[in-house]
Amino acid sequence: MASKKKKVQYDVVIETMNTSGAGYEGSIFLTVFGKDGSSGELTLSKVKWFREDFTQGGSETISVEGADVGDLYAIRLRVQNDQWKPGMVKVTKQNVAGYFPCYQWVTTDITVREAKATLAFEDNKDLVALRQEEVGKWREILPWHDWESMPSYPDYPDHDALPRDLQFESEKRRDMNDYRKEGVYNFLLQKVVSVFKDIETYYDYTKFFKAGVNDGKVPDVAHRWRTDREFARQFLQGVHPTAIRRVEKTLPKKFPVTDDHVKGSLGRGVTLQQAIDAGHIYMVDCELLVGIPVPEDRYVTPAMALFYVNANDTLVPIAIQLEQEPGPGNPIWTPQDPHQDWLLVKAFLKCADAQVKNNSKK
Repeated sequence: MASKKKKVQYDVVIETMNTSGAGYEGSIFLTVFGKDGSSGELTLSKVKWFREDFTQGGSETISVEGADVGDLYAIRLRVQNDQWKPGMVKVTKQNVAGYFPCYQWVTTDITVREAKATLAFEDNKDLVALRQEEVGKWREILPWHDWESMPSYPDYPDHDALPRDLQFESEKRRDMNDYRKEGVYNFLLQKVVSVFKDIETYYDYTKFFKAGVNDGKVPDVAHRWRTDREFARQFLQGVHPTAIRRVEKTLPKKFPVTDDHVKGSLGRGVTLQQAIDAGHIYMVDCELLVGIPVPEDRYVTPAMALFYVNANDTLVPIAIQLEQEPGPGNPIWTPQDPHQDWLLVKAFLKCADAQVKNNSKK
C-alpha cells in the first residue's frame, strides 16, 4: 500500500491588480504542482467584513497546509461565480519561494508556470502536459475567421464579446487617449518646425521629444534600434518568439552559409559547424511566404537568417538570405557588408517575420 505524502505549510502571498473590478469576494482554490505531483485543491480564504476578501490593489498573505510536492514549477488558481485579476503570486515552502506571474483575469481557472527561464527541452512531461492543456483551452476560447490570402482574425461580433483579457481596460483607454493627445501635439509640432527647416534625417525626429512629447524623453530603443543586439532581442521578446529555432546538426541546403561568410562574426575561434554542434546557432525561416498572393505595388520576401550566441551570451544576427533559392542573384548578407545594406536587409527580414506572424494559423 502506497504511503501518503507528508504535509507541509505553504505560505502564499497574493497580489490583486489595481484595475477597476479586479477585486474578489470569496475563497480562492489553489493547486500546487511540483516534481512529486500535485497538492490537490487548497482553499485560500481571507474573511473581511464589509469589503472584498481580495481587495483591488491589495496584497494578502495566507498560510495553508497541503501535500508536499517537492520542487515547485506551476500553480493553478480557481474561482467560483465571479472574476478576479491577480498579479504576482508568491508561494513559499520550507523557506524556498516560487514566483508565479498571473496578470490576467480569472473567470474559472488559470494555470501559471514559475517565473523561471527554461528552454523547451528542459521541460518535464508534466509541464509539457500543462502547456498543451493551456493551448487547447485558448484554441477553444478563440475561434478564428479565415480570409482567403489575408491574415486571420478572432471571430467575435464585437469588442464586448471578446474574453476579458483581450478587451481594453479602462486604464488602457486612458493611456490611449493620452498617447493620442501626444501624437497630435507631435504632428502639429512637426508641421511648424518643418516650415522653417526640412526634416532630413531620422535623428531630426528626436528633437520633437525634446520639445515636450513623452515628457521630453527619447525612448531608449531610439538609441539602439540599429544595433544587431537589439534586432536579435526583438526576435526573442517580440510578438513572434517561436520563429527562432536552434539549428540541429547542419544547415539546410537552401541556405549555404560557409565559414567565409561568418568568419568575422564567430568568436571563440570556432568554425560554423563547431558552433552548430555546441548549440550556439539559431535560425529564422520565413518559408511560409513562398507563393503568397501579393498586390502589384507590394513586395514580400521569404527571407532566412542565422543568429549566433556569442561569448558574451548575446544573440546577434550573422547571415541573412532574402529568398529561398540560393544563387548569384540571391546573395548571403552579413554584418561585414556596408552598414546601410545590412540595415536594409535586416528591415526586410523583420517585415517578413511580421507577415509570417500575421498569416500563421496556429
